[in-house]
Formats: sequence, structure tokens, C-alpha cells
Amino acid sequence: MIFSKLKQSFFILILTLCVILSSGYALSTVNINYFYMELFVAYIMMFRIILYFKNEHFNFLKYCFLSLSLMVIIPFVIHGAENLIVYSSYFFKIVIAFGIVITFRFLDFSLYFRKIMLFVSIISLFGYYVLNVSKLSFMLYLPEFINLNDVTYKGAYLFFYIPWIPERNMGIFWEPGLFATFLIFSLLFEIFLNEDKKSSFRILIYSITIITTNSSAGYLLLFIILIMWTIKFLTDKSIELRKYFSFFILIFFVVILTNYQKIIYSLNLEENKTFSKLVGSNLAEQTRVSAPQHNIDMFLKNPVFGNSVKFITENINYVADTSTSTFALSIFGIFGIQYSILWIYGSFKKRSIFTSNVFSIRILGLLIFLIIINKEPHLGLLFSWCVMFYLIKPNDLKLKLNERNINE
Repeated sequence: MIFSKLKQSFFILILTLCVILSSGYALSTVNINYFYMELFVAYIMMFRIILYFKNEHFNFLKYCFLSLSLMVIIPFVIHGAENLIVYSSYFFKIVIAFGIVITFRFLDFSLYFRKIMLFVSIISLFGYYVLNVSKLSFMLYLPEFINLNDVTYKGAYLFFYIPWIPERNMGIFWEPGLFATFLIFSLLFEIFLNEDKKSSFRILIYSITIITTNSSAGYLLLFIILIMWTIKFLTDKSIELRKYFSFFILIFFVVILTNYQKIIYSLNLEENKTFSKLVGSNLAEQTRVSAPQHNIDMFLKNPVFGNSVKFITENINYVADTSTSTFALSIFGIFGIQYSILWIYGSFKKRSIFTSNVFSIRILGLLIFLIIINKEPHLGLLFSWCVMFYLIKPNDLKLKLNERNINE
């Protein structure tokens, strides 16, 4: 019994390291290849997946796993089996994420994730304070790393910062915006999941940490969550409020969103480093704004099977992979559309991971997901694959092989 628990704890530790290192960890961009860890974990997970397919009736979750696997495998074969590591890494992430989802309950996965993010947030706030407030000199002598894009990091494995923007907290991730994304996921899970283990302390720490990232998108997403939380609070009070105020607040949010540039100008924030990127010509010049059109142009060159990784790499522009929805189309062809469709379906299916069935909350939740997956390259983030599979997983799915509890 003790040996069994030790074996399970060790397996969970390996999974945790794999998810962290394959989900935007800063050093994953510094000539440190975690491909072989993904290979090892995917190999182990295949045994779990084979048993699952053997013992369970065919269901929608199985269909999605097979369809997403073919989305990667078919273009790989069509384009001459080149770039094996890139395509294999995508496939391994699908396998590992699917294995995690059929093995662990979402409530346990979510709680474990939030505890890790709380630890990461507290360490990052300490580092942020020492770096920007106390300005202790020893921070200047932390180990230096140069990533594949010639961006210099300084840090000590649990905290990193970019020397020319020390005021932007990036935690353990490759850039502050991605840290904000993971914190937004943490807030969503903390506030909107059906469980008794909500923590006001975690909500506070996540929110403060988002502010320290100085991420424009992070601020926008935090504002949307605040609107969702307000709707949830009001609609939980009475049926009448659910009928009227929910819709009113959603309309109010739409008005704010469509007039946000005027609000920024009226508050004299147009010169602020964070908000200046969202207004006027600065917004039009943002490379991420141009990425979707570039990807659509690439998609139209080969709409059925997509373009080879080599072709995409040679013709990449406007950090095209940050728009995951359109990048999936450019590299996987028409098969790539299912990536976005599954996020949409998972947000609106009858029993979602969200507790609320209020339509406006579902709409805003979907908006958050679509913004998130189109501001960073999520095809390469293992954690995002896990969330997507959990979104589409039937809540009443009964596994003959008992789901494990991470927190046992």
C-alpha cells in the first residue's frame, strides 16, 4: 500500500514537471529541449489510453482524441514526414493531456493547479518587490539565460525577469503576458467552479499578481472576470435578477468594450506603457493584430492539408503562431478548425466546468478563452490541451478504471 502511494506520488510529480516545462516555462526557450520528457510521459500515458479505449464505450471524448491526433498525423505524412520533432511534440501533448483528463477529476486537477499557481505567484511577488521596490543589488547577479529569440532572462528557476522590463512580473514563464494568462485561468477556476474550497486569499494574490504583469490583455481579461463575477453574484440572489440584470450588465460590458479607447483617452492613459498599445495607430501596428490575416493567407495556399512546418517557418510573419485559431488552420489545414470549435463547444455544452448556466456568463467565459488562445501560441502549451479536453469531457462519464484523486 505504501509502495503504491509512493509510486502514484512519483508519477504525479513527473506529470507536474512535464506540464510545467511544456507550458511556457521560461527555460523551454533557452536551448533546453523537453521533447524527451514528453516522449517518456506520452509512452506511459498510452498504456492508460489503451485500457480506456478497451474498457469504455465509444464516446465524444474518444472521437475528439482520435480526430485531433489525425489532425497532426495526416499533414505530417502528406508533407513528407519532415519536421518529426515538431509534429511529434504536438501529438505527445495531445496524448498526455488526454491521459491526464481520463485519469484525474477536473476538480482535483484544478485545485492542484491553483495551489501551484499560488506558490508561483507568492515567489514572483517577492522577487518583484526585491527587484523593483527594495532594488537589492544581488538580483543583478542572478544567472543569465539567452533564449532562441535572443531575449535575455535573469532568474533562478522559480523566478525570472527580463532586464530591460523589470517592472513586468513574468514569474516562471517566458513572458509576462503568458503569466497573466495562467493567472486568469486560476481566477476562473477559483471563482466559477462548483466546489467548497474557494479561497479569498488565492483570489487576492492572483489579482495582485496580474496587476504586476503590466499586461494589457491581462487587465482586459481581469475586467471581464469582474463583470462575470458581478453577474454571478446578482443572479445567485434571485430569479428576477437573473432574468433582467444579467442581460443589462452584459450590454453594459459591450458598451464599455466598444468605447474603451475613448475611456483610455478621457483618463489620460494613452501615454501609459500598458494602455498605449490599445489605442489609435499603436493598436494597428501591433504585430499580433496582423497575425490572423497572415495565417489565413497561408491557409488559402493549401486549405485541405495545411502547409508544412518548414514552409510556415520560412514564411512566418507578425508572430503568426500567437493567433492559435488561425495558425492551426495554416499548419493543419481545414482539420485545424476543430481546435477552436472544441473550445466553443466546451464552453456551451449542457454540463460545463462552469457552475453557472447563465448565458451571459457563458458568453463572457468563451470570450476569455478565445482571447487567451489567440494572444499566445497555445498549440505548444500542454496545459491548454488539458483545459480543452476537460471542457469537452462529459461530466457524467463513468470510468471503469477509477479516476484518481491528485490530493490523496
